[in-house]
Amino acid sequence: MPAVEPVTALPVLACLDGGMADTQRLATYLVARRIQLGYRHRPAFAEAAGVSLRTLSDIENGLRVPSASTIAALDQALQWQPGSVRETLAGGEPAQAKLASEPGDHSTGSDPLLIQVMRSTDISDEDKARIVEILIAEKRRAEDARAAHAQQLIDLARRPD
Repeated sequence: MPAVEPVTALPVLACLDGGMADTQRLATYLVARRIQLGYRHRPAFAEAAGVSLRTLSDIENGLRVPSASTIAALDQALQWQPGSVRETLAGGEPAQAKLASEPGDHSTGSDPLLIQVMRSTDISDEDKARIVEILIAEKRRAEDARAAHAQQLIDLARRPD
């Protein structure tokens, strides 16, 4: 009997527009963003997004291309700009919507460290959630410290000689 090579290709399914969709890519970004938004568990996010838990689970596992209505719901719930889910399925990057009430931009967007964590297959979703939360908090602290330092430098430059 010949040796069987393991399949390592990522799931790619037919997309609504007839093209091919990288469902695993969307799954990686979706889970990372869901956790970033504070939804450590699928049921709460599914409810907030207005999609069924089964649908969300299939999408997060790379098994389903979302319908047009689900795409719109996910873009909104993930606080991504409209069209970001489709862009991600096509191999692009999601774009976070800018919220007018945000005092600072702490986006993690396409942070390669978060993507690395979410693509790890040898750790649990709970561990992934904890690691992502720690990395996001560290990034925010570093950005806040950098902003404070920049303000100090500006203040120093404004002092009369």
